[in-house]
Amino acid sequence: MKFEIKVTVPEVKIDLKCPKCGHIFQEKIREIKPGRIKTCPHCGVTIEYKGDDLSKVQTELDKLKKIGH
Repeated sequence: MKFEIKVTVPEVKIDLKCPKCGHIFQEKIREIKPGRIKTCPHCGVTIEYKGDDLSKVQTELDKLKKIGH
């Protein structure tokens, strides 16, 4: 018997801060993947997501869970 497991990230958006101008914008969690590039909608700087970005998001979500309990 063969099983296939699919993991999907919900369409949750989080606030991100531009490292250049500080503008806050939203991004879908599923879009934060290593190698993906986002352009700041305010100043136009190119932001490249690194390998540890999603783990940072997960850490922050875990902190929110602790606060909520």
